[in-house]
Amino acid sequence: NRVEEENLLHVFLEFTKTETRLPVIKGKISAMLEMPCQRCLKAESVPFETQLEVVLVSSDAQAERLQEGYDTWLVEDQRLFLRDFIEDEILLAMPLVVAHETCEAAKELIEVSPDEQPEGDGQNERLEQKDNPFAVLKDLKLN
Repeated sequence: NRVEEENLLHVFLEFTKTETRLPVIKGKISAMLEMPCQRCLKAESVPFETQLEVVLVSSDAQAERLQEGYDTWLVEDQRLFLRDFIEDEILLAMPLVVAHETCEAAKELIEVSPDEQPEGDGQNERLEQKDNPFAVLKDLKLN
């Protein structure tokens, strides 16, 4: 079924070691993600792919000794939960903002200049009538 194939997550991982014998995970994660468009809020299919090369370390000191350019993953109790690792790598590489090429905004924007009084349900009047807890500070003068 084509729909099932599109929703698959493809993960290829290779487990090796650095020159200093630290474990390394190299690989690629790819998928077609369904994410909401930030303008119209409808689903957008986003191709996702990330390359990774992560050195597994058991302490922060060990991570600091590595050369620049290596991503590290702190492994506690000599265990790595692969599912958590993959999930975190996906979250780190996901796009922050997704939007269709062309679409209408989900809600119309209302632009009002400061000198215009918006028509509405009197919400602004209620806000003005509400006591301002900082009103007493306006009379305070600093020496």
